[in-house]
Amino acid sequence: MVTMSRKFAPGLVAATLAGSLLVYSSAWAQEVTLRAVSAFAEKTTYSRGFEKFIDQVNADGKGVIQINYIGGPKAMPPFEVGNALKTGVVDIANTTGAFTTNVMPESDAWKLTERPMSELRKNGGYDYMAKLYAEKMNAIFLARLVDNNPFHLYLTKPISAPDLTGLKIRITPVYRDFFQALGATMREKRLPAGLFEDLLSAFRQDVSVRRYESWSDVLDYCRRSANPVGRLVLRIAGHDDPRLDAWSDAICSALQLANFWQDFRIDFERGRLYLPQSEARAHGADERDLAQPSTPQPWRRAAAAAVARTEELFASGRPLCDALRGRLRWELRATWLGGTRILRAIERADFDVMGRRPVLGASDVPWLAWHAATWVAR
Repeated sequence: MVTMSRKFAPGLVAATLAGSLLVYSSAWAQEVTLRAVSAFAEKTTYSRGFEKFIDQVNADGKGVIQINYIGGPKAMPPFEVGNALKTGVVDIANTTGAFTTNVMPESDAWKLTERPMSELRKNGGYDYMAKLYAEKMNAIFLARLVDNNPFHLYLTKPISAPDLTGLKIRITPVYRDFFQALGATMREKRLPAGLFEDLLSAFRQDVSVRRYESWSDVLDYCRRSANPVGRLVLRIAGHDDPRLDAWSDAICSALQLANFWQDFRIDFERGRLYLPQSEARAHGADERDLAQPSTPQPWRRAAAAAVARTEELFASGRPLCDALRGRLRWELRATWLGGTRILRAIERADFDVMGRRPVLGASDVPWLAWHAATWVAR
């Protein structure tokens, strides 16, 4: 479904996906730009209709209204979209009920409806849901894009009848009665809301903060932008242990920092610098010198110090790769090795962070596989 922040409601006369232009009252004296996000990957089935709508509005609305489409999950994790809309970080969202239950549990009811949208608009269903969106998400419910979407159940064992006895299935609460009737054993995951709130606060900060004074400032950003992801993975895997959390935090912060140094030039061109100003000053690095073709020596020294600090974080989190079992252990080892290999590439380039961006490719796969297989616990 597509929802819109109510902060633009006073001037909104009409908004339809099937119609042409969003019409605003004459109170809008200048062109308005709305910020839009999709919970689904760009140019895929569930985003294409939304993207066509945006293109049409931008074509017809010049001088009146434009929509800045920031993208899909790469721009914002799907489970943050509801809060982002509610708090005004974005103005329009293309999402699904499953991704907004953290702010409006009733949105999960969309999974159960067997009525097409045309009927819901006649029987009061649309009006009731629109009222809930307004009350709980501070949003206007514009449209539902998909009707009669088939339900898919993926199993590791074939079945010949509607009998799930003995199978363990991870579900959301809305499906409990359905699966119990089929004999399945449910595994429900209730994830800490605070972790999602931290992710959202980091996203809001990234919109407005473009420089960081100290390492504590940068690491606080990592604490909210990266560390919650690791903790959520641990919770989903059934782990709730402060020791594991601490190791996970170190790895996640290290991965975030490694990405900063990997994308140093890209971020700088977009107006952002994540390397702390205090670190730059300590090495005599002047931001104005970054306009040179290659990275000036003071900035290389600052980058070397940043890489060294990142390596320390990777090292302190390494025990997590030995503390877990199964597939997650191997995935963690590969992730840890990939992050540290990016740092090695930056070192080999003599910390020329304004030069060619280091990336991992097919040639790195054998190295990663070998070192994951021959991993030695420390």
